[in-house]
Amino acid sequence: MDLNGTFFNAEKPAATKYAPYLFDSSDLKGKEAGAYVSDYLINTMFEAAFSTGNELDITELLSKLNITVTTDDIEVAIPGIVAKYGSGKNVSILGKFIQ
Repeated sequence: MDLNGTFFNAEKPAATKYAPYLFDSSDLKGKEAGAYVSDYLINTMFEAAFSTGNELDITELLSKLNITVTTDDIEVAIPGIVAKYGSGKNVSILGKFIQ
């Protein structure tokens, strides 16, 4: 059985410019099952996400795992943030795909 994982925007379906990776799915190298992830899957995922224009609320996703990001956590990546905003302040993280 072969499975071609392709992401697309359900609101604006469009053909992708990427070509699926071709591989021999019957070559399991002695294993009972195999799984493959190629750049095609990753590229179509990011292409579909970008085409929506939506923001990704990472803070909301982390809160479902009971994880809170504070200025102390971000200090490693952004030196001086604790000095500017104070220690232990909650941080909101949003992401958006841009060109």
